[in-house]
Amino acid sequence: MTVLFFYEPGCPYCAALESTSSFQQLQNKVPVQWIVSATSPLTDQYGVKTDPTLILLNNGAEVGRWVDPTDATAILAQINGD
Repeated sequence: MTVLFFYEPGCPYCAALESTSSFQQLQNKVPVQWIVSATSPLTDQYGVKTDPTLILLNNGAEVGRWVDPTDATAILAQINGD
């Protein structure tokens, strides 16, 4: 599993998410690919419209999406099978 983290530098919501303990746990659990939304072709490929957005991939297929999350609790629960 891999997580795509779409963000914008200077975005207060992105910074708030990054500073949560659940986001730190996420980074310790699975690879997290940081993607600057404004400059990446992946933004259009995945249809990302809002920052921050977390997309969970399993073998390259999207299995979960969290738009404008305040923490990473829900994505951790899905990864852990809770």
